[in-house]
Amino acid sequence: MLILSTTRLTAEIERQLQEQYKDYTFRYMENIKAAQRYLKDADILLTYGNDIAASDIEKAKSLKWIMVLSAGIDGMPLEVIKQRQILLTNVRGIHKTQMAEYAVAMLLSHYQNLTIFNQRQKDKLWDKTIKRREITGRTITIVGAGSIGEELARLAKAFQMKTIAVTYSGGSRPHFDYVYRQNDLEQALKEADFVVSILPSTKETEGYYKEQHFKWMKKTAIFLNIGRGT
Repeated sequence: MLILSTTRLTAEIERQLQEQYKDYTFRYMENIKAAQRYLKDADILLTYGNDIAASDIEKAKSLKWIMVLSAGIDGMPLEVIKQRQILLTNVRGIHKTQMAEYAVAMLLSHYQNLTIFNQRQKDKLWDKTIKRREITGRTITIVGAGSIGEELARLAKAFQMKTIAVTYSGGSRPHFDYVYRQNDLEQALKEADFVVSILPSTKETEGYYKEQHFKWMKKTAIFLNIGRGT
């Protein structure tokens, strides 16, 4: 069995894979162009996804499984993959910690005016007039409560925030005080001091946010989009 990667992994990971699967042949290439000569014989393809075209799938006559080394698959030739009945998997949730921490960092940066503080530090100035606010005790609405959303809600609880989720299905979610369905989006937006969008990129989420959504929000609300939906 030939396992072909269109990207180089770390030397340690490559070594571990080879030791664990000694009966398999691994080929690690720098990119899809370099991998072309092995495509027709590849049984499994490791890729970040955005470099794969429909023509590559057609060349890979033996391909049975594509393992995407990231969460997003929206840039891939999904129709061809489906027609060939090739198994497609990704690493959903792998970025939940860093993305949730990034969201908290952005909210803190805005409320604490850290950009201005950083500039004053570079200028060697002590400015007592810079205003700061606390995110503790605020209300956060998270639109798209998947793995990243749940982790963000968990971190928000450390700041004693009221946590609201907006999902298609409703139902309880870990670390959320309230879960609203899409039909109740207006109420969820009106309550929020922070609105964090973590929607995937689908036909339904393209152009998802309209002017009315922002009119529903508080004038002081912060909107942060860390998802692929728009």
